[in-house]
Amino acid sequence: MAQRAEQVTAGRVVVPARPSRLRIGRTYLPSLEVATARWALPLAESRQAVCRDGLGLVEMGGLVAGDTSSAAVFVIDPLSGAVRATGSLTEAVHDAAAACLGDEAIVFGGGSFNTVGAVQAWSGSGKARVVGALPVPRSDLTAVAVAVGRTAYVVGGFDGAAMQPTVLATTDGAHFKLAGRLKVGVRYPAVAARGGYIWVAGGQAGTSEGVGDRPTSSSVSTRARAKRPS
Repeated sequence: MAQRAEQVTAGRVVVPARPSRLRIGRTYLPSLEVATARWALPLAESRQAVCRDGLGLVEMGGLVAGDTSSAAVFVIDPLSGAVRATGSLTEAVHDAAAACLGDEAIVFGGGSFNTVGAVQAWSGSGKARVVGALPVPRSDLTAVAVAVGRTAYVVGGFDGAAMQPTVLATTDGAHFKLAGRLKVGVRYPAVAARGGYIWVAGGQAGTSEGVGDRPTSSSVSTRARAKRPS
């Protein structure tokens, strides 16, 4: 019987006097009830990349009507609902990954007409610039930034033919070092940094997008200690 522990409504978090807690392993977490915000994005889109910086949430690229890749960059204030169109990517992509490093939002790879290897950096306004390239083009990947030497880790993805199991580390989007390898190469994984570890959960192990082809990986969970690249 899950009682409401936290309710998110229009950018506010309301905590009842007696919240219930949900146990996962040895960890107790608040159970959540999430409500739809009272604001919306300026256009319907999916598969966009997003990261958080001092401006708010920076949303880049995505797939819009007509299955078209977008180059739009929006800055979103989730508390007020203010959405500002503040620039564009050099190359329109969807299924990319993003991480905010310092004062730049970095977009890694993505899909367009083909799988993309370009790394684009957006600095707060105007047009992004290409600052480097992934060792192998990737789409359907995920990135997470951690407070270890201002480092972003790029995890998983699809190179157009196979899954990429390598985990890459970068501090600038231009130079990459091999940080590790997934035991199971996946795309569309969920990735988070917590307690000095990078956690990789789930993902799709098959090259087909169809659920009927049983492409989904069965409970892939990985953890790796986040270390400063040498």
